Order: sequence, then C-alpha cells, then structure tokens
Amino acid sequence: MSEENNIVPAVNRSIDILEYIAQAPNPVTIKELSDALDIPTASCFRIVKNLLARKYLIEDRYTKGRYLYGFRAIELAEYALYKLDLRTIAIPFMKTIAMELNQAVQLSVLETGGVIFIEQTLPINPINAMAKQFVPSPVNVSAGGKILCAYMPLYKKNDYLSHAELAQYTEYSITDHDALMKELEKVAERGYALDMQEFSIGVGCIAVPIFNYTGNCIAAIGITGSYQEYQDQKNIDRFFEIMKHAADEISLQMGYNY
Repeated sequence: MSEENNIVPAVNRSIDILEYIAQAPNPVTIKELSDALDIPTASCFRIVKNLLARKYLIEDRYTKGRYLYGFRAIELAEYALYKLDLRTIAIPFMKTIAMELNQAVQLSVLETGGVIFIEQTLPINPINAMAKQFVPSPVNVSAGGKILCAYMPLYKKNDYLSHAELAQYTEYSITDHDALMKELEKVAERGYALDMQEFSIGVGCIAVPIFNYTGNCIAAIGITGSYQEYQDQKNIDRFFEIMKHAADEISLQMGYNY
C-alpha cells in the first residue's frame, strides 16, 4: 500500500485547519476555512466542532462564529519544547551521576498512560531489570512516577490517580489508592521518592523533582541500582544530596527561581 493511500482524509483536513488558523492574522469562520482549504462546509463544521470540544480551537469571545487557536494546542507545543530542552540540559548531569554513582540515571515525565523515561544514561555495569525507555510504566511502581504525582496540584492528582493503573509487579508494590496517597504525602515532605523493590525484586531507585519557570514539577530525575545499596539510609541520604544538586541546577536552567 502506498503512503498516499495511508492518508486519512479527516486527519489530514484537521491538520490543515489547525495550520491555517495558526497562520491566520485574525480569527476565521468555517466558511473561510472551507473556501481556503477546499473542504466541504459540512465536513469543515464537524472537524471544527471536534477541535473545539478537545480545546484545540476556541471561539472568539468578541465575534461569534470565528475561531482561533486553543490553549490545548499551545500546551502541546510548549510541552514538546520542554522535553526537547529538558533532555539537552539534563544529559550532561546524567552522565556525571552515572559515572559517580555507578547507577543507571533516568529522566522521566508523566503521560496519560503512566510515567515514561525520555532519556537514560547507563553505567558500565547496569542492572538488568529496568523499565524500557519511551514505554509507559505504572506510577505506583516507579520513583519518578511517585515524584510526578506527589507534586501535582491536589485536584489533578486525585483525577489522575482515579484513572491510573496501580499495578502489582512485586509483593512490595503499593496497589491501594489510600496507601499510595499517604506515600505521596511523605514524598512531597522529604523531597524524594523511593522504589524499594516495587518494580522488580532486587532493584532500588530514588528520584527527585525538576521544576520550570512556572514553578511546576515537569519531570523527575532518578537513579536505579541494586536494592542492597538502598537498605542503608546513609547511602540514600548521599544519593539524595547528589540528585538534588543536579535537579536544582537543571531547574535553574529551565527558569525556576529558588
């Protein structure tokens, strides 16, 4: 099947509409979109209504029937820029930590399906049991996932966790909603999250938050190694000090004002 045959007309038209409105100097009507893009008026109407419902477009508050770019589209673009800049800033710190602590270092963000590692730096001898890069993992079995949930506004946290999968990977996984909420309170108080054999037996992790210029936690940076190293609180304190220093430096470069 040719690439041309794989194109879905409705998706193609939706993208055309978004691109046209993004470049238009003023809010536009459905008729203007239909004429400019050669899309039947009825089809254009349905697409615009769907984009309105998903917040990719909004109706001009001063002129009924005219539409402009919505905040969801802007939010997605901004989020993509965060991830791109974030990785560039974080990688040098991640390489230093991997060498210094001989642990795998992960940079994670929160998506609808769970926590995702968007960057990873491995030591010379990494452990075998780690979540795959770019593959969602349940937030309850990840130190990074706990961080990202702990620093959410309460209303977002409740909504997100009400739909999240609380998977049981080991006997130590926290699968009860109330127990997880209590754990997240502890995380926010002490400034770091732990995964103590919750993802895999024999594996320990610690993660800390990264903030941007808005003051929001946009990512977590964490390390993964042998659980034996996480049984000693002195080791955890040392890991936290090193991780927090790196996270603070990354946050500063992301515009966060301490």
